[in-house]
Amino acid sequence: MKVVEYVHHGWNVKVRKDLKGRHRDHCLCHRCKHFVPNVPGEDNPDNCEIAQRVYELCVDHGLVLPVWECPEFHESANGDLPDPAKVGREYRKTATVHAVQMDRSFRVHTPEGVMQGGKGDYLCKGPAGEMWPVRGDIFEGTYKPISVETPE
Repeated sequence: MKVVEYVHHGWNVKVRKDLKGRHRDHCLCHRCKHFVPNVPGEDNPDNCEIAQRVYELCVDHGLVLPVWECPEFHESANGDLPDPAKVGREYRKTATVHAVQMDRSFRVHTPEGVMQGGKGDYLCKGPAGEMWPVRGDIFEGTYKPISVETPE
């Protein structure tokens, strides 16, 4: 196996080329509901104590240690998906959409397939012409009108 070198947590490290950057695929921490990853150089008191100690060991010694077995592991509801609220950035929708509250049930073809909307739900149309339903309560808590007029 070919070995490559790169910088990880400020250390020049060596790794098998086929495994570089793949530790998240194998580490239980990234699938555990108790895992709250750190920002390098900052402690996170909400993180799992075991994950925190493994992280500190990796940073202190330039290691990458996937956790294969753990007594505190609890599968997150979304399996191996990261929690965007913990590891992602905040975004605000900036696209303008057109929407109408429907007075009947409806079906609409979306990029993801046919979706069903109910009476009181909104039918939305995006800037690229795509359409989708949004449940009424979700729409009203998420979208704000930018005009009071409706087109003729």
